[in-house]
Amino acid sequence: MVFGLYDGDKLRGSFRISTNSERTSDELGMLIAQYYHFHDIACADTTAVVIASVVPPVMYTLINAIRKYLFVQPVIAGRDADIGIENCYANPREVGADRLVNAVSAVRKYGKPLIIVDIGTATTFDAIDENGAYQGGAIFPGLKVAMEALFLKASSCRAWTSSARRTPSARLPCSPCSPVRCAAMSAR
Repeated sequence: MVFGLYDGDKLRGSFRISTNSERTSDELGMLIAQYYHFHDIACADTTAVVIASVVPPVMYTLINAIRKYLFVQPVIAGRDADIGIENCYANPREVGADRLVNAVSAVRKYGKPLIIVDIGTATTFDAIDENGAYQGGAIFPGLKVAMEALFLKASSCRAWTSSARRTPSARLPCSPCSPVRCAAMSAR
């Protein structure tokens, strides 16, 4: 989950919390409150919260955490409020509110037409035309999800961690799935 704290149109800060459907609203609320405290912002100063989520299992927890710890009723983008972009996709209900909110923000910041690339849990590509309308896009597994699937399904691949790259002399492990293959392996 990505959170952004705005004072009017000015972004004061942003933070990420892992999406975990097992987390309680109190756990999530305390994490949010800690971030506010870290930036000397009073939770009670929050005047509005907008949620653009495509993860139904966390919605109940998220809504209740916001109600209890930020003292506001959150607005759900696409359900409680119009997102503010024409969605020309063949089946508009198949496009997540998160992608449409990204599109509105990108058009506001960069203008139109444009292609938006968002690399996170999923990697998405979205096209906005010269009129500012959402035309469609593509969604792929994000890097972490793709790597986890590769290591799960390709048993000869070993999970690679960034710790191997901490020193200039460190070498990547020799495995069929390494980004760089060892000469001996490629000669086989």
